[in-house]
Amino acid sequence: MKRGEIWWADLGPYLTQQQTGRRPVIIWQSDTLTRLLQSVLVVPLTTNLDRAKLAGTALIAASDGGLSQDSVALAFQMRAIPKASVKSRIRSSRTKRRRSSI
Repeated sequence: MKRGEIWWADLGPYLTQQQTGRRPVIIWQSDTLTRLLQSVLVVPLTTNLDRAKLAGTALIAASDGGLSQDSVALAFQMRAIPKASVKSRIRSSRTKRRRSSI
């Protein structure tokens, strides 16, 4: 698990105003903290492209690899989840230059 990678994660049962269930997430915390902690900071993704109009979001193109549909990263819904909730990698991390723009 490395910063900038996209993984499938279980964000838990439905809660009002939060992304929940099984969905892709971007690993956001540093690789050092990920190795040391039992939790990981993630940014959930949604395929609801209307969300890209909100502040604190970024469009992630499916053509970047791994995703079946264009998605929106919801930075305003960033949260820490247990590492055990992170299931399988969808896309590996990008180069340092690309990662800094995520």
